[in-house]
Amino acid sequence: MRILLTPFGSRGDVQPMLALGLGLRARGHNVVVGAAPRYRAWIEELGLQFHEIGGDFEPWLRQQGTRNPFSALKSLGLYLRNEVPLCFSQTREAVCGADLVVTTIHLAAHSAAEAAGVSCRTILFTPQLLPSRFHPPLAIPPQHLPLWCNRFLWWAMTRAFDLLFKGPVNRERAKLGLPPVSEYLVHARGVEPVVAADSALAPIPSDVPLGPIQTGALMLPAVGTLDPQIESFLSGGEPPIYVGFGSTPDKFPDETVRLIAGAVRASGRRAVLGAGWAGLDAVFLPQEIMVIRDTPHALLFPHIVVAVHHGGAGTTATALRAGVPQIVVPHLGDQFFHGRRIRDLGVGPEPIPRGKLTVRRLGTAIREALEPALVTRARALAGELRDIDGVAATTDSLLRCPR
Repeated sequence: MRILLTPFGSRGDVQPMLALGLGLRARGHNVVVGAAPRYRAWIEELGLQFHEIGGDFEPWLRQQGTRNPFSALKSLGLYLRNEVPLCFSQTREAVCGADLVVTTIHLAAHSAAEAAGVSCRTILFTPQLLPSRFHPPLAIPPQHLPLWCNRFLWWAMTRAFDLLFKGPVNRERAKLGLPPVSEYLVHARGVEPVVAADSALAPIPSDVPLGPIQTGALMLPAVGTLDPQIESFLSGGEPPIYVGFGSTPDKFPDETVRLIAGAVRASGRRAVLGAGWAGLDAVFLPQEIMVIRDTPHALLFPHIVVAVHHGGAGTTATALRAGVPQIVVPHLGDQFFHGRRIRDLGVGPEPIPRGKLTVRRLGTAIREALEPALVTRARALAGELRDIDGVAATTDSLLRCPR
């Protein structure tokens, strides 16, 4: 089969779909990835075909910095509204000749597949995209809310997405001769979405109606070796702390780096600092901190003692498999949910929202993360997860039940 994958978002949204693409290719299928131009070289290096869909997500993220997550969600909605016509045009072209479309939450994938008479399935990297009274929608920082409050927030979020997207999407659907959608999020999730997240970390809540299928996190295989400079640093002392916030930019990177350096110094440890989209390499750093770029977490995390990160689904899953305690510093989206789950599972301390991150709070969290009980629990949970092959399970689901 010719299978079109259409991830949308940052690297954390694209990477698991590339892992899925490699799994589908290994089964003998012809895989095309429709994504933003910045990912073209990476996709083609993996031997997958590329088709341009959507613009570059990084400029919008850079404008957000560490702003209020509610403001960021509104800004994202307005940004995406303007993307609808281009996204429909590019996706409609990419769907031609496909036998199956596999997408994340996407502006146009389901509509383009419907117009072409092609099956379409949605991949969700967190069950927090499924309405439930047991969790709030994405981007809501408080996670232990009353059940009635979560229900109300889901009602409000559904209405907000309809106001933002239903009109633009239905105008484009009309051009394709398709009927209007009545509720945007229901349309975007599709029938029988696949929750590609580890059930030990993020199980589907019990009140979600039958339909979603949970498989496991989509992990890109760790190939190659670490850079010799990184290996030299790692072998030069005790295992370091990792600190990195992935694809979440920072408007004040100098201040953030000084904050991290102060907390690391207070802990008496060394650290590896992932520059990421935050640009955390802008100031002089002491020799006990090494800056790295584009180093696969799957290769690095087995050599660290604690992972301090933003709480993205992929980073969280990788740290769990490495068996290291985690300190989650959520910025937006599902990161607040993952921070709560890491705390509830006993493999990390209380998450620290980015706006409340200080030298004292981070230093205290590092000490808590190094407590023997957390270390033991993290290692035990890693043992439970290492044999779970989310790519194989997801591939089986997609090929067994193409809808």
